[in-house]
Amino acid sequence: MKKWTLHQTKKTVTSALISLLFILSLSGSVYGAQLTLAWNKPDDARVTGYNIYCGISGTNFTSTPVQTVNSADQTTCLISGIEDGKTYSLAATSTDASGKESAFSETITYTLISPNDIDDDRDGYTENQGDCNDANAAIHPGAVEICGDGIDQDCNGSDQLCPEDIDDDRDGYTENQGDCNDTNSKVHPGAVEICGDGIDQDCSGSDQLCPEDIDDDRDGYTENQGDCNDANASIHPGAVEICGDGIDQDCNGSDQLCPEDIDDDHDGYTENQGDCNDANASIYPGAVEICGDGIDQNCDEDDLECTPPAEFVMETGEIEIDHQWTFVELKKTFVNPIVVANPLGSNDPAPAVVRVRNVTAEGFEMRVQEWDYQDGIHGLESVSYIVMEAGNHTLPDGTMVEAGNFQTNDSASVAFSGLFIQMPVVVAGVSSFNDSDAVAGRIYRVVENGFDFSLQEQELNKDGHAMETISYIAWEPSVGKVDGLAYEAASTSATVKQIFNYLPCSQFFTEAPVCVASMQTANGMDSASVRWQNKDAYGIEFKVEEETSFDSEVYHAGEAIGFIMIDKTPELSLETGEVEINDQWTFVPFTLSFDDPVVVAKPISSYDAEPAVVRVRKVTPEGFEIRVQEWDYQDGKHALETVSYMVMEAGSHKLANGTMVEAGTFDTNGPQSILLSLDEVFSKAPVVLAGVVTDNEADAVTGRIYNVTAKGFNFNLQEQESSNQAHASETIAYIAWEPSSGEVNGRTYEVATTPSVIKQSFYGIFFSSSFSTAPVFVADMQTRNGIDTANVRWQNKDLQGVEVRIAEEVSRDAETFHGAEAVGYLAIE
Repeated sequence: MKKWTLHQTKKTVTSALISLLFILSLSGSVYGAQLTLAWNKPDDARVTGYNIYCGISGTNFTSTPVQTVNSADQTTCLISGIEDGKTYSLAATSTDASGKESAFSETITYTLISPNDIDDDRDGYTENQGDCNDANAAIHPGAVEICGDGIDQDCNGSDQLCPEDIDDDRDGYTENQGDCNDTNSKVHPGAVEICGDGIDQDCSGSDQLCPEDIDDDRDGYTENQGDCNDANASIHPGAVEICGDGIDQDCNGSDQLCPEDIDDDHDGYTENQGDCNDANASIYPGAVEICGDGIDQNCDEDDLECTPPAEFVMETGEIEIDHQWTFVELKKTFVNPIVVANPLGSNDPAPAVVRVRNVTAEGFEMRVQEWDYQDGIHGLESVSYIVMEAGNHTLPDGTMVEAGNFQTNDSASVAFSGLFIQMPVVVAGVSSFNDSDAVAGRIYRVVENGFDFSLQEQELNKDGHAMETISYIAWEPSVGKVDGLAYEAASTSATVKQIFNYLPCSQFFTEAPVCVASMQTANGMDSASVRWQNKDAYGIEFKVEEETSFDSEVYHAGEAIGFIMIDKTPELSLETGEVEINDQWTFVPFTLSFDDPVVVAKPISSYDAEPAVVRVRKVTPEGFEIRVQEWDYQDGKHALETVSYMVMEAGSHKLANGTMVEAGTFDTNGPQSILLSLDEVFSKAPVVLAGVVTDNEADAVTGRIYNVTAKGFNFNLQEQESSNQAHASETIAYIAWEPSSGEVNGRTYEVATTPSVIKQSFYGIFFSSSFSTAPVFVADMQTRNGIDTANVRWQNKDLQGVEVRIAEEVSRDAETFHGAEAVGYLAIE
């Protein structure tokens, strides 16, 4: 039996043919798409060749040989066209010289296996099973993936990224690309570095130092380590402090005080601030001077001479008080002040009375006192008061008024010092505290020449009361004005009982007035006092309130209530306004009363573009004259302009919020600079507003303010540049006001200074205060950075701000550029 052998090449797969029908050996191999058939040469001399048959199994593959071998010595042949995955049948015959064939050998079959189905690396996976590298047994589906080596071990299509190659925070950078915090998208190479936050945003290796963490002056300390001046190596924490040089060398928050800068008596002033006796707290600049005592309390180098007070002095107000004593400081000058303060408001319903004590020329103390049967703790109540110089006075409208006091421990008949033409309204109150028991006063039988009065403790008390001082004010019924304050003095009918009764005002008040009231009758004898509520500019509600120490019954017979309603005394004698003026003199009358008025009117609006100044003259207690004056090189005709003005009583003033204000005048001539010292040392440099208020020379003139400090300022006059600057002596009015904002006399105000940025072009000033309407606006330069003759002009003023510029005159040349100036201003509703 002959043998055939078949070999599949490329992947070196070998198969052997089974025995043939004739004595013949054959071997075959496959390479790619070809089969190589090999066999042993038969031991038969007749054999001259061979026929080779091959075809797809199941076909008639023996009908025609695919190859004929014509040599008995050729024992191999190559069969082409073999396709992967198909099964082929093979058989052979031997031939002799005459072409006769032997019988077919045994048929063998063979399926050509695809190289991609051969597991070359014997890792259990072929290429068709997903082995992406069949030459490496470590690479196949399911193999352990090694991240970041560039090899796809598990044949999933890509190498596995290592954690360091994954951009976890999606900021465009991985850890292997330098991202030093891959959980924060704001941290990566090239990110914006935020200094001093302890975070290395740009992954440079460290946080960026802030300027405050850099020791600029190399003194061993940075700003964040407490260096308060990192440009000076002699200034740092622990440095040697030099007193009084204004420099904080050791950065402890302040310069070390020299002995002359220490306030030994704690009165708010040191020797260097003008305290002429730093061992006495009642002596310092600005202290109240006591006339004729030989002591210079206010350190002005002179004791005050005593002068008689004005014939009629009155001060009014309203404060909130509870059961604690509260001091009320008087603003006006009194020799023998009479204080009447009542009735109580009705915030706390517990029955109570007003108590006053320690009345002096400087002020008085007052509090709410509940009746003795109560706990003595009382909520805040609003109480009005009137203070009047003792004596009998006749007001400008002829109304008679009298203020006085008397003493009693029970009842008294009081005679007026003068006879009233008609029965007056009498208001009264206890103004001493000689007995701790609560007490009220009752007025009754009021006539033209006097009234009766009785003290009342609570009904439960049976003992008498100590001697007390009773203050009273008697005012003829009338409606009018006094000291510029609207007032009404009247009495109700005897109808006010324990229920609130509404009383409308006959006088026109712009806001809720001060209201002092007392019963004028004693129709109900139980201990009682007046209470009020719901006061406004149009009226008030009164009731009579009994205390209930003896019984709970509070019914009270109808009483007549006498009352004096009057405007509150302004905290500052101040009048402001706005007028339209041209080149003609215009008289502006005052609406308030002034003894020594100081008038400042400026700047001019910008309706007429011609350079000009404001001129003021003939300032009297009744008013002043004002006009626009063009510079002398012009024609003198000027269109209407709007100018704001302010008028203040001369002197130093302190507002309720502590702000210092001073108004005064001085004389100067020509262009030379003068240094004006303020009467009071301010806590900080004030805004100074000043203007010429005389007309002693016809030439146009303006004034320049500069070098403003807490102690004073420099000033000089300026004529037009083409003149020789010689000018007659003029009076200059000034008002110095500490920078501040708030309310004065119930009006919103703002005092401030701009930076040195105002030039020849308009610059917007925006008010920080909330005004309901466009305010009065008075302004002046506070610097002299540009020396050419100039003044301030304004336009586009509204409740939010105004535009200002520096306007030069052009008498010498047409150039109007001006160095940047600071402009100080007052804006007030």
